[in-house]
Parts: sequence; C-alpha cells; structure tokens
Amino acid sequence: AQLAINRPSSQSGGPQRAHRGWHRDSSQVVDDLKAATPRLAVKVAFYLSDLNQEQAGQTHFIRGSHVTLEPPPGGDEMPERAVPVKGPAGSIVLFDTRTLHSAATPNTTPVPREAIFVDRPE
Repeated sequence: AQLAINRPSSQSGGPQRAHRGWHRDSSQVVDDLKAATPRLAVKVAFYLSDLNQEQAGQTHFIRGSHVTLEPPPGGDEMPERAVPVKGPAGSIVLFDTRTLHSAATPNTTPVPREAIFVDRPE
C-alpha cells in the first residue's frame, strides 16, 4: 500500500507543477513486450479527501490508454481524453495498472489531497 499526499500549493513553498508524472504502473512490462499486454493487476485508490472542488490535485486518467501502446504525454500536455477523478471523501476507484495516469493538476485548495493506493495482482 502507498499513501499519496498532494499538499496545497501554499504549504509546499509555491505552486506545484501541473501535468506531472504521466505513467503506467506496469510501464516496464508494456515497454519490454512492445505489444498489447494482458491485464496483470488492478489498483485500488481509496480517496480520503473530497475531490469535487476544482484544482484539488485530482488524479487524471487517459481513457482507453490501457489497451494502447501510446507513450505517456510529455511536458504540460493535457490530452483530450484525460479525465479527473471526482467524488466525495471515501470514494474508491479501481483501475487497470496499464492505464496512463497522473496527479495532473496542482492542489490549490487549503487542504491536502490524500489517498491510499493498493495493488492487486490478477
């Protein structure tokens, strides 16, 4: 399990860089096979903070990226298919580890965005 905290910009010494860290949690497998890979694991995200407010440091997912070999976006790119996770504290999101995702927006709210991530092999 992993605790992820996206602190407010005001607590982290200034604005956080947006669009950071696009990746797949199974990127090494995808890169090594150079072909569409089967689902090897799912990840469960338990969001401890409310995610309904804009710019709350939400995780973004790129729809359909779990079945493609597209490379992760670079720089400040926000793909058209990227969607933020929204929901109240206590929300649970399950996603395929092949899905491209990122904490793609800075947290400009006054509270940290907290989540617990757990991997579950197939």
